[in-house]
Amino acid sequence: MIFNEQISTGFLIHDVARVRRNIVNNALAHIGLTRTQRWALAYVVRAGSKGIIQADLARSMNVGKVSLGATIKHLENANLVERRQDPDDLRVKRVTVTDQGLDATIQMTVIVEKLNKCFWKGVSDEKLSEFAETLETMMGNMLEMDEP
Repeated sequence: MIFNEQISTGFLIHDVARVRRNIVNNALAHIGLTRTQRWALAYVVRAGSKGIIQADLARSMNVGKVSLGATIKHLENANLVERRQDPDDLRVKRVTVTDQGLDATIQMTVIVEKLNKCFWKGVSDEKLSEFAETLETMMGNMLEMDEP
């Protein structure tokens, strides 16, 4: 079996992501949203006041439209998002964030920022910036590979 630095780094990336995900999930459990629901809400907030078309949201999150529909339904029932008619195309509905959704997002952001300070303790801004660039390059490479 070949075991080299790239494989070892791949394992480390996976393990760091898994442990981080567990810590964040535990810290945000009181908000009452699953990880997928929190991600969907964050993407909707990022889209701004105009909102985002559900199919575009599914594509951005790399999930199926049907499973995302259930996630959006839950967020709607919790009054965190709403679906509105697109003013330019009556066949399309846009998912927009509510005031309550913004409040939940602010709560999540504050908690995650505190956790990130702990996660990145001892890492200089320069190294963090370089690491982020490396991950962005990797993501770009993987997305190119994943294109049909």
